[in-house]
Amino acid sequence: MKIEAKADLSKICPYELTESKCMHCDPKDAPCVQACPKGAIYEVSDGILAIDYDKCDGCGKCVGACPYGAIEIKAGKAFKCDLCLALFDEPQCVLAGLARIKYSKSELNKIWNVIGWAVLEGGEYKVVTEEIRMSDAAILKEVVERYQSTKGEFTWDEILAGLEYEYGEIADDTKQRVMWWIKRTYEGYGPLDFLQDLEIEEIATVRLKEPIRIYIRGEGWKTTNLAFWTEEYFKYIVNKYAASMGRRITLKTPRVNATLPDGSRLHAVIPPLSREGHALTIRRFTERRWTPWDLLRTNTATPEDIAKLWWAIDHDLNIIIAGNTGSGKTTTLNAVMAFIPLDERIILVEETPEIWIPHPHRVRLIPDENTSMQELVYDTLRMRPDRVVVGEVRRPNEMRALFDTMLAGQGRGSYATMHGRTVQETENRIRSMGIPEEDLNALDVIVIQRRLRQGGKEVRRITEIEIRGNQPNQQEIEQRVAAVRKIRAASIEEYAKEVETWRRSTDI
Repeated sequence: MKIEAKADLSKICPYELTESKCMHCDPKDAPCVQACPKGAIYEVSDGILAIDYDKCDGCGKCVGACPYGAIEIKAGKAFKCDLCLALFDEPQCVLAGLARIKYSKSELNKIWNVIGWAVLEGGEYKVVTEEIRMSDAAILKEVVERYQSTKGEFTWDEILAGLEYEYGEIADDTKQRVMWWIKRTYEGYGPLDFLQDLEIEEIATVRLKEPIRIYIRGEGWKTTNLAFWTEEYFKYIVNKYAASMGRRITLKTPRVNATLPDGSRLHAVIPPLSREGHALTIRRFTERRWTPWDLLRTNTATPEDIAKLWWAIDHDLNIIIAGNTGSGKTTTLNAVMAFIPLDERIILVEETPEIWIPHPHRVRLIPDENTSMQELVYDTLRMRPDRVVVGEVRRPNEMRALFDTMLAGQGRGSYATMHGRTVQETENRIRSMGIPEEDLNALDVIVIQRRLRQGGKEVRRITEIEIRGNQPNQQEIEQRVAAVRKIRAASIEEYAKEVETWRRSTDI
């Protein structure tokens, strides 16, 4: 711990020091302590070295021993920065805004162990937070422990006031900093609160005490200056998110999927499932759900692509959208749901809710520890749906259930996403999950969407649409292409209403 001067300290420093060079070495082996024959240099507070001027005879041996040149002789006495002698009182130069406290790595480790998360020095994406000091962390630790022991009987402010009553007055700016960190850490979501930029598509950690990484649209992965620091706090935040879905990450259940309040998807895993550390992934969704116009605007799809998907939905065809990870499969599936008539009954089956549609007659089914995705997909056979939407199909039993709903012909179409980079690869993966050739014919449309690199940037494109069986009438496609170019509603709700208006105005 040392004072990092922003200006000349002599006007405010009680010892008239112009700067502070003292590193406050470990008292056990500090060179100045060992060199002083009078024992005048001592530990006044945790890790803080000060000079006892009654014992000091000004011999100067400490001056020669200090490797940082932090000690000087004035009027026959040795002088150095002692942080104004007490850890809980802010040094006068810091209070005056002429300096800030610079902590060593071990001291920062103590601070972040109290907070649970950290603000680091580096990072390509820098976040500015309130300052935190060792004294703040000590106060914060006491306040949190008392708050938890009383189980919320008193407010944070009341507990802080009680602490002040017991131990003496705490400076107003100190109380403000402590309350800032408490509210960010326990009422908010810690470091994740600072990563809400709409351009951030993904938030990820690989282990504790390493920078949280973010994926920025059009720029790729960046390191931040934020990190989760303790396992306790990591699990606290994950469980805070997962609580809304009745899920919890523990040593017995070291993996969890959850949906955040804004609809984003969270996946977390801890040891022993994650050998190298505590991994967290949040795939963020923008507040506004994409419409078919957004797919056209971003060149994700051509007007002809969108018109074909519209035609397929109108003709009750079963559709699978396949692609590589992060290619936007779910975003595209969500967008084309705007072509389903608003009065139809839709059953959504998803492990983690990602499809958000404007249709009022919708039912959402989510698996839990006692009910699998496969069982829920089969449940749709008893629910008289017009359409069945299955999130991402990953396992053979889920694929079998999906194809059974298609073969049952119970509704006007079933839709799902899966991994696959080409039509052929997608068909092969379906076969590998135990779907026989005769059943594969129940799948009418395969859409391939890829995440690609073009001109040094990452883009998402629909690269193939295979319509198996009857082909669309060219006139119908052209009519829909004209409508696709014209309908530019910003919200999926408004887009769906304009599609309804278009239907009423045509004889298709």
